[in-house]
Amino acid sequence: MKVNGLTIKDSVLIKCSPKKVSGEIIIPDGITEIAEKAFANCKELKSIIIPNGVIRIGTGAFAHCTSLKNIAIPESVTKIDSLAFYSCTSLRRVTIPNSVTEIGEEAFEDCELLKEVVLPNCITKINRRTFTSCYSLTKIAIPEAVTSIGDMAFYCCESLKSLIFPNNLTEIEDNAFDGCKNLKNIKIPNSVTKIGHRAFIGCI
Repeated sequence: MKVNGLTIKDSVLIKCSPKKVSGEIIIPDGITEIAEKAFANCKELKSIIIPNGVIRIGTGAFAHCTSLKNIAIPESVTKIDSLAFYSCTSLRRVTIPNSVTEIGEEAFEDCELLKEVVLPNCITKINRRTFTSCYSLTKIAIPEAVTSIGDMAFYCCESLKSLIFPNNLTEIEDNAFDGCKNLKNIKIPNSVTKIGHRAFIGCI
């Protein structure tokens, strides 16, 4: 079935037609999953509204949507797969609801204008390269449930100035904050038992 340039099968949004998708898109009700690369390279897509009922945002679902500025993620979503918003270079703010329990690797890598992210309370790990090269990211609150920050998770987040680590954190992996040249205020809790190679190299 096709609706406004969107291909839908068994409640899964399979793909879009980049030539027919521009401006704001409202995904129709009844969709439970946005499939892998469903909107990838839809370069004229500026805003998208995801209906309540969507559970999963697939791998690379919005990768290279370079005009995407606004996205509303509903409370029904439980998983954001790897590369989901990779290189969405116009995206500025994202609020991820507390229903989300997992954010995949490289999910927001190369979102160079992303300034603010609100993370869900129940994630336990920030995966590798999740926010790599988010040059404009100035602040982020790491939830109390997080025990591990993956390698290169915040690599080259050059605008990041301060952050507070949760008391449950046990490991900071290799190059996690490598290149965060404006990161000045760091307080590492006693719970941390592992700090990886070059985890804070290049930080002031």
